[in-house]
Amino acid sequence: MKHKNKLIALILSVITIVAMFAIANAGSNITGTSSATEVKSGDTFTFTVAMNEQTISSLGATVSVSSNLEIVSAKWLKNGVIASYDASKNKGAFTPGGSQAMSGDIFEVTVRAKTASNSETVNVEIVAKNGSTTLFTEKTSKTIKIVCASHNFSDYVQNNDKHTRTCSACGYTESASHKWNSGVITTEPTCTKEGTKTYTCESCPATKTESVAKKQHKYSNWTNCSNTQHEKVCEYCNDSVKENHAWDKGTITKDPTCAQEGEKTYKCSKCSATKTESVAKTNDHTYGNWSHHDDNSHSKTCSLCKDTVLNNHKWNSGVVTRKPTCSQEGVKTYTCTDCKATKTESIKMGEHTFDNACDTKCNNCDYVRTIKHNYSSKWFTTSDSHEHRCTVCGTPTDIAKHVASDWIVDKQPTDKTAGKQHIECTICKYVMDEEVIPSTGCKHGSGTHLDNVKAATCTEEGYTGDMLCNDCNSVITKGTATAKLDHDAMILNDKEATCSSEGYTGDNTCISCGTVLQKGEAIPKTEHNVITVDALEATCTDSGKTGDLICSECKVLVKASEDIPAIGHDYKDGTCTVCGHKDETVTPPDPSETTPPATGDDPNTTPSDPNTPDTGSSVWIWIVVAIIAAGACVTLIIIVRKKRA
Repeated sequence: MKHKNKLIALILSVITIVAMFAIANAGSNITGTSSATEVKSGDTFTFTVAMNEQTISSLGATVSVSSNLEIVSAKWLKNGVIASYDASKNKGAFTPGGSQAMSGDIFEVTVRAKTASNSETVNVEIVAKNGSTTLFTEKTSKTIKIVCASHNFSDYVQNNDKHTRTCSACGYTESASHKWNSGVITTEPTCTKEGTKTYTCESCPATKTESVAKKQHKYSNWTNCSNTQHEKVCEYCNDSVKENHAWDKGTITKDPTCAQEGEKTYKCSKCSATKTESVAKTNDHTYGNWSHHDDNSHSKTCSLCKDTVLNNHKWNSGVVTRKPTCSQEGVKTYTCTDCKATKTESIKMGEHTFDNACDTKCNNCDYVRTIKHNYSSKWFTTSDSHEHRCTVCGTPTDIAKHVASDWIVDKQPTDKTAGKQHIECTICKYVMDEEVIPSTGCKHGSGTHLDNVKAATCTEEGYTGDMLCNDCNSVITKGTATAKLDHDAMILNDKEATCSSEGYTGDNTCISCGTVLQKGEAIPKTEHNVITVDALEATCTDSGKTGDLICSECKVLVKASEDIPAIGHDYKDGTCTVCGHKDETVTPPDPSETTPPATGDDPNTTPSDPNTPDTGSSVWIWIVVAIIAAGACVTLIIIVRKKRA
């Protein structure tokens, strides 16, 4: 019996499910789809009706909308014989032209939203027929929400971690995350207590707070608190830090001398504290310049303690202060390079100097000598006179006019040949004239030739020559005299001027005949070629010398040397940078009292605040605390579970 009841119950359940499915699918021949479920007032949207496959011969459509909607247009989406829509009645008719199978989108209506509303409805009713048979009459609807085109929102209202606002026209609600400002310190932190920072939302009254880390100590500047230490105090909590003074290397505020101690002042690099130490007397005397003591030595005296030093003169190489001449001795002067004392030595006289063997005046003095020219026995002749000349200097003597002889026949003429005769000077035998003696019977029929041709020189005229008969050699035509040649001039006996003697431009002399055409002129002495000798550079403790200025040519002293004061020591860290001298008054720092900076540390960095936390150590502390806390949590969970069990 029980099994029958169960079977009946099962059959009834199946029938119920089938019936419900049929009911659910009844009237689902059409479906409606909207292009939007929410639109702004003034905007349009479309509502499209689709149909399951049906064989129809005509369709009818009726459109209705709620009050805040307005039908703009409607149209059939299939092609047919009739596809019309009457906007005044909101009805349409469609006929495809006979019975046809049809499915898909068949009708579309365009609707405009008016004012804001939460729920407005679009309805489309479709009547499908096939011939006279009505296949179905079904309605499809869609609910639309209309919102404002431009909302009129109220102020934002805090809503937990967000804020909201609502449009007073359409009720639309908008939410957004808080927008925090940069925050304001509402409780100042100190070096002993955290502070508070409050943030406010820029859109609503919501606020939130955060803690502000404690401040670092704000210490004042270091101030002197004792002879050995200085301190600084925190402005917030009056915490005090003390440390030893950091003395600098010190500055000599009173120079030590060989007569009294000096003073060195040290300053703390962090506060205004100072301390002083005495500086021992120096061994560096402040000597004055060397002064002449006697012929062999000079001395200098310390201006502070009157210590005196005596040294021998340092003679330079000496300069000629007076050149020796042929009439007097010269003088050579030596100067001490330290004290400028001088001594002299004589230079023996020199010999007279002359330009040549026949020169009578000494080039260096007014001495005039008497000489004897070496005259040649040969006569030097011109067309008018004759003379003897010195074989060394060319000076003439025995100058006289020619003394003409009678005609002297050189060759007697014949009846066929001419003769020859001449006139000569009876003293020097210079031929003054000559001519041809005509032949006694020659007719001059064999032509002529030229004879007695003489070239002109710078001292004698020339001759063109006589035209003679070739047969008798007699003169047919006398020649004529030609003019003397110009002198072949050259400058002789010239001499360059020096700083000790004048020069000479030289005589303009003919090199052919030796005649002096123009006497030369004296050239003034030149300037001295000055050089410096025996200069001595000044040192830290000893004076120097500028050196004597002398002429490199004649050795004359132009300017005596002058003293250069000692430059003095230039100490740096107790050592002179010039000569390396050690300042015994400077005590080098004791390495044991100085803690060298760690590798990479800046030795000039101010020591860190002892109350400043060590960030490296704090990281490990937090790790240990986290491990302990985790262990405590696990232990607590185990205890709770045991109690429940």
